Amino acid sequence: MILLMWGGQLLAQDTLFHEGDTVTYSWSSEHNFPMKSNDVWSVDKLENVYISDGESIKKYDSTGVLKFQQSIKSYGQVTQLAPVNSMKLIYFSQEQQTLCFLDNTLTVTEDCIDLADYNIYNAEWIATSTRPELLWVYDNDNSTLKLISLKTLGEVNLEILNVLGILGLESMDKILEAGQYLYVFDETKGVYQLDFYGGLLNKWDSIGEFTIAADQESHLFRLRENDLVTQGLLKGSVEEQAVFKLPKTGITQFQIMGKHLYFRTSKTVHKYTLDFNN
Repeated sequence: MILLMWGGQLLAQDTLFHEGDTVTYSWSSEHNFPMKSNDVWSVDKLENVYISDGESIKKYDSTGVLKFQQSIKSYGQVTQLAPVNSMKLIYFSQEQQTLCFLDNTLTVTEDCIDLADYNIYNAEWIATSTRPELLWVYDNDNSTLKLISLKTLGEVNLEILNVLGILGLESMDKILEAGQYLYVFDETKGVYQLDFYGGLLNKWDSIGEFTIAADQESHLFRLRENDLVTQGLLKGSVEEQAVFKLPKTGITQFQIMGKHLYFRTSKTVHKYTLDFNN
């Protein structure tokens, strides 16, 4: 057990700690999901885990049981897996500049979308929206963010031009929509919080790999060496609220779903819970 000075609420359902409280916590390992070093992975809201190497894709349920496996060689090398919901998964291939749609059995349900139909020719990142018929796409040509319709082919609902130039970024390393805001990440500069028209609302410097949990939209979670760090997302908030020692070394990515944290190391996705005792 590790002593912690706590500054807010985090992950512990029905538990609220206040600044100055001293609490103890521990990590509980639940499942391990095997993968290869170059595999791509994601988790949906029902905590199904998806892992793909670009030749096949696997779906595990929340208890770690392999439910489905499909060959996907014809859809190009995988760049991202983006769950829209438990019934729909987007398979994005930067190599082919396409979006393919898989159902809950990993079966392709409709024709793949060619991003050229949206005048997108060098897409590098995608991000799902709270509006399931829309999708964010970052096109490295002209450094443009587009919010495209998945229902109407070729329809672009919103376009933010010259994102790198406006924000002074070196590169775009991640995009994420959460809590009515858009977050863009440059691993050398930090995380930028934007409104949906590209207006800068907040910025956090020198932040490592990050996420925002669907039920914790007031907090940003990030990796820092061997720590998991939380920060508030209120305008002007820069102070760390809590720091947890990670349960393993070598963690490069993570996702949060409900009370569970999924940590990716080189060849495994590890599922943990964070247990509090006060």
